[in-house]
Amino acid sequence: MHYLCFIFGLLFIVFIILLLHIKNLPNTYRVECALRTSVPAETLYNYIKDFENWSEWNTLIKEDSTMKLQFKNIGTENPSYSWDGKNGIGSMETISVQAPYILNQKMTFGGFKSSNVQWNIKNDSDSLKWVMEDNMNFFAKAFKVFKGSMEKSIGLNYQKGLENIDRVLSDRLNDYRFEIKGSSIIQNNFIYT
Repeated sequence: MHYLCFIFGLLFIVFIILLLHIKNLPNTYRVECALRTSVPAETLYNYIKDFENWSEWNTLIKEDSTMKLQFKNIGTENPSYSWDGKNGIGSMETISVQAPYILNQKMTFGGFKSSNVQWNIKNDSDSLKWVMEDNMNFFAKAFKVFKGSMEKSIGLNYQKGLENIDRVLSDRLNDYRFEIKGSSIIQNNFIYT
């Protein structure tokens, strides 16, 4: 009987320590991914702002063939879309822009509080950065302890998404690029009548 009390007492102490650990975790999280790119800033901005393009590069959408997407206000300053897929429901809305360098968005996933998402495109367009940050409640902290950090759970998807954006847009731009091979002289013989 004493062993049983000892085991329950030990489990209770471990449980209390775990609760205190979760409570003392930072109240905020920040996931940031960046990529160097040669795609012009305005092209990046217009492509990212149009949610109808997201199915071409967003890894979560690409991996879930059953996901249903609904778009609203496409072509306006504040477009939005929502999804319903195997990993749950959610929505994304553009709340402000500073064309063509910054997009601020709010993302809601399931029943969780909205998170702030920001896209930063450098003025000289040599890098694209995707940032998600917000406050965490106790349950989000517990999720972090048991499932890993936000950086691990969504950071890889963000990085793959950035690489997909760069690949898709670079391929499209390469379709319209041409190379001058050699040169020739063309005489300027114009006849005006």
